[in-house]
Amino acid sequence: MTAIVPTLPGLAVALAILSGYAAYRHGESLRALHLFRRLPGLVRRARNHGRRPGRLAAALLAGTAAWLGTTWPVAGLAVAAATVAGPRVWAAPDAESVITRLEALAAWCRRLADVLASGAGGLEQAIATTATRTPPAALEQPIRDMASRLRSDGLEPALRHFAEELADPNADAVVAALLLRVRAGGRGLVDVLHAQAEALAAEAATRREVEAERAKPRTDARLVLTITAAMVAGLVIVSGDFLAPYSSAGGQLMLALIAAVMGTACWWMYRLSRPQRPGRLLLGSRHTPVSGTGVR
Repeated sequence: MTAIVPTLPGLAVALAILSGYAAYRHGESLRALHLFRRLPGLVRRARNHGRRPGRLAAALLAGTAAWLGTTWPVAGLAVAAATVAGPRVWAAPDAESVITRLEALAAWCRRLADVLASGAGGLEQAIATTATRTPPAALEQPIRDMASRLRSDGLEPALRHFAEELADPNADAVVAALLLRVRAGGRGLVDVLHAQAEALAAEAATRREVEAERAKPRTDARLVLTITAAMVAGLVIVSGDFLAPYSSAGGQLMLALIAAVMGTACWWMYRLSRPQRPGRLLLGSRHTPVSGTGVR
């Protein structure tokens, strides 16, 4: 049975490499099939920052327990690192909130177009109307804030603040169309808003399909990691002598290599499945003219 011990490092490394390669190939195929602008993964920085001290304390306790339980310094460091980075890598990207906001933006464009088509007033009145008549839940507060700023700051600053608050290239496109209407005048805004709504709804549907496909390799990778961790923990508890070769300096070096490869594969999968931040259409200034450098 001890003859199997030397094969464990190779087996673990092979599993890690295969998991990372599968995630890579799956991600590449999705990019080839779905060509659309990717929205930023909206990270709740304030919430994560508040959890950081507790996570560091948990990592210290878990790493110390692993070190004392196995007498392996590398095991303690690996468990501590997994406790800190694991929740971020293990959890699925927060794509649902992005999709929900896309759908809400599409619904708001339709409502705004309908109000404008009814001839109930100009653009300012239409925006104020959409803010009071049950705006989409995901954008309720930003839309009401924009309507409030219409009275104090004017139309263009309010629209630009709305775009900056959402920090979304799709919202930038909608706001740019409204700003161009404010500057240039003319007709056709209702048709533009309906076209924007259709494009946003189509992108939201595509994103749901893509996230459903991305969930499969994430689930497979989690299963591989869970089985590997359970197997190692079981061997440590039931048959410590079986893993005795890892107590030597060479064994610790090999264990560090295994942990590094598996950690790199997990981070690789996380990077492939994480939406990247696309470029904004509108610059940061709220008062830059649309015909100048305000729109890229």
